[in-house]
Amino acid sequence: MAPRRKPRAREAQLAFEALAIEGGLLSPEWLAKVAQLEAEQQSPDDYRVLKGLNLRDEIGRYWRIAQAKWVHFRTGLSAVRAERSEPQASGVEARSQVLADTFVLELLRDAFGFVSLERSEPVVVGDQTYPLRHRALGGRVPVVVAPAELGLDTLAPAFGDGTRRRSAFGLAQELLNADENALWGLASDGVALRILRDNASMTRPAWIDADLGRIFAEERYADFAALWLLLHESRFGKREHPVTDCALERWRVAGREEGTRAREHLREGVEEALVALGRGFLVHPENQALRSALHSGALTKDAYFQQLLRLVYRLIFLLTAEERGVLHPANADELARRRYETGYGLRRLRDRSVKRSAHDRFSDVWEGLGIVLRGVARGEPRLGLPALGGLFDEDQCPDLDGASLENRALLTAVFRLSWLREESGLSRVNWRDMGPEELGSVYESLLELVPQIPQDERGFSFATGDETRGNARKTTGSYYTPDSLVQVLLDSALEPVVEAAIAAHPEKPAEAVLSLSVVDPACGSGHFLLAAARRLATHVARLRANGTPSAAEYRQALREVVSRCVFGVDLNPMAVELCRVSLWMEAVEPGRPLSFLDSHIQQGNALLGTTPELMAKGIPDEAWEPIEGDDRATARTLKKRNKAAAEGQRGFGAHWSGKVKEEEAQVTRAVAELDAAPDASLAEVAGKEARWSELQASAAFRHQKSPTRGAPRLSGPSRRSRRRRRRPPWSRARRRTTSGASSGTGRGRRRR
Repeated sequence: MAPRRKPRAREAQLAFEALAIEGGLLSPEWLAKVAQLEAEQQSPDDYRVLKGLNLRDEIGRYWRIAQAKWVHFRTGLSAVRAERSEPQASGVEARSQVLADTFVLELLRDAFGFVSLERSEPVVVGDQTYPLRHRALGGRVPVVVAPAELGLDTLAPAFGDGTRRRSAFGLAQELLNADENALWGLASDGVALRILRDNASMTRPAWIDADLGRIFAEERYADFAALWLLLHESRFGKREHPVTDCALERWRVAGREEGTRAREHLREGVEEALVALGRGFLVHPENQALRSALHSGALTKDAYFQQLLRLVYRLIFLLTAEERGVLHPANADELARRRYETGYGLRRLRDRSVKRSAHDRFSDVWEGLGIVLRGVARGEPRLGLPALGGLFDEDQCPDLDGASLENRALLTAVFRLSWLREESGLSRVNWRDMGPEELGSVYESLLELVPQIPQDERGFSFATGDETRGNARKTTGSYYTPDSLVQVLLDSALEPVVEAAIAAHPEKPAEAVLSLSVVDPACGSGHFLLAAARRLATHVARLRANGTPSAAEYRQALREVVSRCVFGVDLNPMAVELCRVSLWMEAVEPGRPLSFLDSHIQQGNALLGTTPELMAKGIPDEAWEPIEGDDRATARTLKKRNKAAAEGQRGFGAHWSGKVKEEEAQVTRAVAELDAAPDASLAEVAGKEARWSELQASAAFRHQKSPTRGAPRLSGPSRRSRRRRRRPPWSRARRRTTSGASSGTGRGRRRR
């Protein structure tokens, strides 16, 4: 049910359109807290406001100062633009640099309190030189200014080291990563200003962007006030204190701790959303066909639950993509984009879900959502939606897509997925910066759920108490591995392989990294694979950019890595689906469909299997050695039978070995060609799906999956040992990096 009270002002004002947060540097909720003066270290004295003066009044005074400086900068910018349009103009970039220097430095000094701002000599760290020209607080805050309107991600020789070019952002980021005496820094070209932090591990690019052009041109005072409270020099600490001793760092750490505390509430929210949807579909009077399918067994209880999960995954995916700004392609029509945001977007439903009056018995919200789901399945130009396919394909939720759902059921689900109740009020779920820890927590909770549907098919709930004994977590031995252990594993197992690949192919290092394969034989929700994909994407993007990549370059690299380099197997079908969703959510690239992952993430048992070499040799005699509880006479008999069978059929196995190797090469080649095929459009993804289906149906593939494959057919062992599965051919298609530990579901190795 929706909350009975109206949201407070802090809850409503969670977004500032001229401010953008990339990579979870600071959560939107913490930005809202800062804007409302609800964070620590926000007294007038903390901002160096003189006694007797009001902090809000001072922000208003600085707003007027900043506006005056923008007017002067805008006039100069118009002149620079006019000069750039002249073919014979010279010295334009130098004047553009002077214009930006003057505006940015005066803005920081006179409007944001940077009284310590000074010129700087180039900074040398180790054998690297960083051509820094300005700094604050004695060097703990490097300030990089690019020529006016150049762009913070545009490469320029002025920011390079003599051998390569850098962008203004790249120079600031690389200096922060290298210099232990600087933790936070700034980069600006006059029309944009970026706050960034040391990000040496760079699991993803991270910063806070302020669109100064929009702030001043549209007179967005609220955005300026939030930026002032975030950017004031006092937020970066004092020069004599450690670099970690500053308000910005405390806010960042506090935001992460709040995210940790929110995980349990998030698990509850997902479960409650599933119940609301599951019950809502079954009680709707127009869904008799759905109830009949459940009653007849045409639709099983587990299949219904799977479709509910996919619907929840769709909602989470859209919320995440909208908040990260990656749903619409860059060239999407602005009118179509605005039409989507104001009339169809998930953020609109999120805000509507807090209004009790919206939880009625009509079905217009579900019908509108259906337009969105069909739009992202095959594309909808009128809403600027690209064709994503994958999770949104029409075969993913066939029984739900054609059913009816009341607004109160859908909005309850959206509310549970979007808001957390806390003592201070409502807090929005930050899907934008959701990490593997949170998704792993959700995954664990899903495995413990056992759906229940009454005999009249008009209800939906989850079992409790002893009724949960058969849940998927217990039957598959599934557990979640903390992120800290995953990172240690990547440091020890993946990084040396990456370094070796780059060293072996210095002429094409990025392609060498993309030729690696990472296999997790118990992938769970994809935590290890996602972390590995981020590592590989960071290497690829840095190598291609020859330095610090832009967010777009990183996203492109991550999509390639997910499409080519990661492979996973899990016994639990729910884990397989969530793993694919996790990878899709992280690797979505605006304007491109979701990557084809059917051949990479598969359901299977990693505890039962063998290698082609062992299968060729047959079951070793040592397997029949008696252990405690065995009858020794029977063991000796079986051992003799096994040895005789191996001797008698060894020649037969050799006869077929040539055909087996030929088939193996054929399947390996086909899988490699499938991986190399492009998937930049929905038609190309559909082509890969068709090729994968044909390959699975081929005689060579089915024979390779067969447990015998021409190896001696031995008598004696149990049916289970005869039905062992070999590792799929795709796991040997390229160089492999296996995790060496169960990182996803964590199933223990059972002794037999």
